[in-house]
Amino acid sequence: MINYIVTTYGYNRNQALVIASVAVDLRITQLVDAPNVGVTAVLPLDIFVGEMVGTESP
Repeated sequence: MINYIVTTYGYNRNQALVIASVAVDLRITQLVDAPNVGVTAVLPLDIFVGEMVGTESP
């Protein structure tokens, strides 16, 4: 997730950690094999409107 934010949006690693700590939602997605669980990290992309590397804002 951190590498995705850095490469896609051009933030440095420290900035990406701050963004992830505030914006990423962790969800338990599978409880079939207790104690093994699946966890999904969800990053809402609408917080990055117009900020992709290589694109220009209107």
